[in-house]
Amino acid sequence: MAGLPEIRPGDDLAALITAAGDIVDGDVVVVTSKIVSKAEGRIVELDDVTPSGFATDWATKWDKDPRVVELVLQESKRIVRMVGPVLITETHHGFVCANSGIDQSSSGAHGRVVLLPEDCDASAGRLRERFGALGADVGIIVSDTAIAGAITCTGCPPTVAKVVRNVSCRCMIASMLRWSSAESSGPSRRKATGML
Repeated sequence: MAGLPEIRPGDDLAALITAAGDIVDGDVVVVTSKIVSKAEGRIVELDDVTPSGFATDWATKWDKDPRVVELVLQESKRIVRMVGPVLITETHHGFVCANSGIDQSSSGAHGRVVLLPEDCDASAGRLRERFGALGADVGIIVSDTAIAGAITCTGCPPTVAKVVRNVSCRCMIASMLRWSSAESSGPSRRKATGML
């Protein structure tokens, strides 16, 4: 979506999205977990991380940053598989993904990483409530490419989240799905305006 600034801790996502787009009752707004995490302050400076012995040994073997490996371990419930330089983990949320869903590329600065939201369901719920306070009754889907699509939804049928998951696997997420107020069985119009 054009017009959104770099998201920072404490930013009002719903207000920023509303100001940048035409959000109306019945929209389903798809936001990436990364901007939710940034707004919620789920950002870590790598200089503040002290790696464990295991993280250091594994990182040395695969030419990785041991501080990132340490965060991957801290954000995981268990290691599912070690595939070359990639750790497949189960996060505390129950997601199975590479490197606990930690993102370096979208962090906004070198030496910084973005973690998944601490409680994705609660994040989606708060975002939906905030949109409501701004005058739009919308559904919310939080998506993540590391988990191949929707990781939670509220205010819309789970089948919509499944559609987003399937579309996301082909790297073509639509940011909003507009539903007809008269027909709730399927989307009346799909509006692709870029990732939020």
